Amino acid sequence: MSFATDCLHGESFLAHLHPSQPWLVPDDSACAQSPECASHICLPTGLQSDRGFQVCCMWDTHLLMGVNTTTLKNTSLALPIVFVTVGQGENLTRILTPSTHGTLFQRPVPLVEVASIVLWALGIATAIGGAYYAASMDRQAMLASKPHAHADDDRHHEHDASDDVLDVSFRHAVGFILFAGVFLTFLYFVHVGPLLSILFGLSTLSTFTMLVTQPIFRTLLCCLRRGYVLRCPSIIGPLPIPDVVATLVTAALVVLWYVDRSTFWFLQDAFGIALCFVFLRTIRLPTLQVASVLLVLAFFYDIFFVFVTPLLFGRSVMMDVATGGQSASSKSGYPGVDFCERYPAFDACVDPEPLPMLLLFPRFHDWRGGQAMLGLGDIVLPGLLLSFALRFDYAREVHVKQTDVCFHRYYVVTCIGYCLGLLAANVAVVVMEMGQPALLYLVPCTLGGISIAAFVSGDLHQMWHDGPYPMHPMAPTLHSPGDIDRGENAPFL
Repeated sequence: MSFATDCLHGESFLAHLHPSQPWLVPDDSACAQSPECASHICLPTGLQSDRGFQVCCMWDTHLLMGVNTTTLKNTSLALPIVFVTVGQGENLTRILTPSTHGTLFQRPVPLVEVASIVLWALGIATAIGGAYYAASMDRQAMLASKPHAHADDDRHHEHDASDDVLDVSFRHAVGFILFAGVFLTFLYFVHVGPLLSILFGLSTLSTFTMLVTQPIFRTLLCCLRRGYVLRCPSIIGPLPIPDVVATLVTAALVVLWYVDRSTFWFLQDAFGIALCFVFLRTIRLPTLQVASVLLVLAFFYDIFFVFVTPLLFGRSVMMDVATGGQSASSKSGYPGVDFCERYPAFDACVDPEPLPMLLLFPRFHDWRGGQAMLGLGDIVLPGLLLSFALRFDYAREVHVKQTDVCFHRYYVVTCIGYCLGLLAANVAVVVMEMGQPALLYLVPCTLGGISIAAFVSGDLHQMWHDGPYPMHPMAPTLHSPGDIDRGENAPFL
């Protein structure tokens, strides 16, 4: 009887039970009157002590009835069945009469969830903002080249915060995609989610501290920056107190997220955004040729692991790894939806945690629950192209001395392409009712957009072979062939 009752929500002891109907418990018992007992009905558990017969609160939860629409998409329901709670059943019993008529309606499912819109905007803001942050040194060089230029207040801060920059080569591009494919396949067969979460948390200690907590505490504790330091061993050296406080705060946030990731999902988003910013600041594309190799390979990589692997392994490797593995209901030994609804913390009922390399947003307005997800790779890989486009615009501004040249033309074109590509991916999810490889839509929109714009403007040869124009102060002033040929009729892209 313990399956049908929950003594934590209501419990009492009776001196005797009904002789012929022992399941009938008086409504005025302490158990039935408990405010935590939603059904206000108690049942005997079969246990007896010197206090009497134990009765506990009867469960009053909804049961998920019908087929699993996730695994059986083409199944149509011909016989509707309605499940109501005890309280709802009592209300229906009171109002039903022989002349009462009722109508059943299928519970509505939102066509477009708010979570998808928010995550679309968040992904765009991260990619565009990360590219702008990554091009800060080029921006300062461009501003310094202008006549009567004045150094910005944050110039030294940006240079101090910069790390060594790695230019991606053809070998890097091919090796990155090959390694990503092998590693993704490994994660499909060997689930090491907790280890990846720990590594993600450790990387957050540096990225989130550098971008968020350290600037905050250096501003709040500016008087302590130079005056007070912690004396550490000679290997480490003295540490400013604001930096120590910033690191400790970040560590506390990481621990908080790791302990309860479902509640503090927004911390994972903040950590992921910081990681994207630092990645885009550290890695950059030297030419459009290298960018094309990297993004085209990533394009086919995404398609293969989403659409082709189900034909090989029975499930999508990409979706399986991103969500942390098979859901609890699809595994052998699943005790059943009715059991798991009553005991959600039971080991066999717990769904795996998604990998942390995602931006998440819960589907608050969808009764089915779940989360909208966007992989960090769908941000940083196109983000590298956005950063390249902005750096090219800065260098072009220095060398093309014409007032009719549209500033940031390639950056704007690529940003628009990213917005449209990510929107197309979300529309495809709604239409096809399944997860989509975002790079399938992002790569043509971004790489195709900047390539067409460069071809029309006459910068394609420079962009493809040499990358951004040199920004050295002694470099000769160059002109875009497209602007020279067209003069005042140069297109504004």
